Amino acid sequence: MSLFGRRVLLRAEQGRGDAIQFSRYAPLVAELAATVTVAVPPDLVSLMQSLSGVDAVIDETAPEPPHDVSVSMLSLPLVFTTELPTIPCTTPYLSAPPDRLAAWRERLGPPARRRVGLCWWGSQHIPERSMTLPHLAPLLSLPGIEFHAVQTEFPEADLAWLAQRGGLVRHDAVLSDFAETAALLALMDLVVTIDTSVAHLAAAIGRPVWIMLRRNPDWRWFVGRDDSPWYPTARLFRQGRAGGWEAVVEAVRAALARV
Repeated sequence: MSLFGRRVLLRAEQGRGDAIQFSRYAPLVAELAATVTVAVPPDLVSLMQSLSGVDAVIDETAPEPPHDVSVSMLSLPLVFTTELPTIPCTTPYLSAPPDRLAAWRERLGPPARRRVGLCWWGSQHIPERSMTLPHLAPLLSLPGIEFHAVQTEFPEADLAWLAQRGGLVRHDAVLSDFAETAALLALMDLVVTIDTSVAHLAAAIGRPVWIMLRRNPDWRWFVGRDDSPWYPTARLFRQGRAGGWEAVVEAVRAALARV
């Protein structure tokens, strides 16, 4: 498929994390095309406006602009004949809007301790990716760290547990879109997360991120390695057995205690 000199419409496909991961190809498309428009869910529009070379970012439900070629973002590795050594892995390729970042700096204030963002619950279409908050108790007991929840959804049982125990700062009331989340993540020293959109977002903006993976993870994380060719700032922690979050959290706790 030739994109040279053509008006290209790039469409998001599947989940938000997929859109964040494969939006890295948009600047490569822009080097060839006459114009590039990116169509994404509304909560990604502001974030995607930081992509280099893109002419417009629109809500995917809006009327389509005139275009010559429409391409799904997840088809772009095929368009560019990507192989393992040629994955475009330079980060950051996304960033928080400066005004959002300034607002979060004021909201959080000067850091008194290391700040670590935590995400343990995501979309339940694959429930094995998520864990419950009590699994993270060994992390929350570490001294000298200010833990921030960087997710927007909480199971009721986790809210009850958190109300009794504390030790975690919530921001879900103000995380209205992914640009807000990007600004919050940008102010974390480290993000510890399950395999969800937060993992992709933290890595795409160039933050250090530790990703806790289920026994049989998505294809993108490969097998038998603790790094990612997609994201140079990511470190992977894998279950040794299905559902074995305790060992994963203990490995994260030990690593966090050393840094």
